[in-house]
Amino acid sequence: MLINLQELSLLTNSLEGIVPVEALHNLTNLQILRLSQNNLTGKIESLDLSKLPNLQRFSIYGNALEGGLPAGLTESKALVLFDVQRNKYLTGSLGNTTTADITGLSNLRVLSVSYNQLSGDIPGWVWKLPSLQALDLSNNRFSGRFPASLTHLSYFKLNETTNSNQTTLYEDVAVTLKNTI
Repeated sequence: MLINLQELSLLTNSLEGIVPVEALHNLTNLQILRLSQNNLTGKIESLDLSKLPNLQRFSIYGNALEGGLPAGLTESKALVLFDVQRNKYLTGSLGNTTTADITGLSNLRVLSVSYNQLSGDIPGWVWKLPSLQALDLSNNRFSGRFPASLTHLSYFKLNETTNSNQTTLYEDVAVTLKNTI
């Protein structure tokens, strides 16, 4: 059994099928989960991140996942990076979580949900994450109001730029995070 597994990195393969949610819940020592750039399908909203108390990096971008975001997201105390971009079938919202409920996300530095079908208001808790450095909400269907100040963010993107040669600060932050975890 892989109960002591700390990193599961299966990115950029040709994996197909449904994300094995129940098996992942048993990996309570998991710190890094990278399942990006595969052909994974299914709903990840049944994945309860609060059952992975040591999870620091959740990267599952570039698949064909559907449904809402994983349960327990706001209770993920160790989470530093949350990247579910380019899962064109992810729907729903970022939730209506209140600020009091996000104390578990105090370490989150990168939140990337771009290129999905998320909608609704951008909840106020997003703007109040104390460690957030990079926020990418682009190419969704969000609505709502901006806060008066975004000075604590190193990178923020709501709409896609047309300059494909542009290096984003998000990539720089991700590289920095890779070296610190």
